[in-house]
Amino acid sequence: MQRAIILQSEATVSKVKALHRFSEGALLAFNGLLPQREDCSNFMEFHHKTLSACKKNTSFNIQAVCSLIRDAWRRKT
Repeated sequence: MQRAIILQSEATVSKVKALHRFSEGALLAFNGLLPQREDCSNFMEFHHKTLSACKKNTSFNIQAVCSLIRDAWRRKT
């Protein structure tokens, strides 16, 4: 079961570290998705191509993975 990070006005050291790890992991996953986008003609093709690999390579839940894929597809490069 995944735990949620509750944000407060003053974050604790452990929460700051957890958010930093999440941000770094999301950025690495996003940057890994961008080159794969060029071979796909539509979003569903891109989604099917990248979903299983992204789930294996990251510890994110499926909602975060799908959000990264959607954002990578929308990115105009």
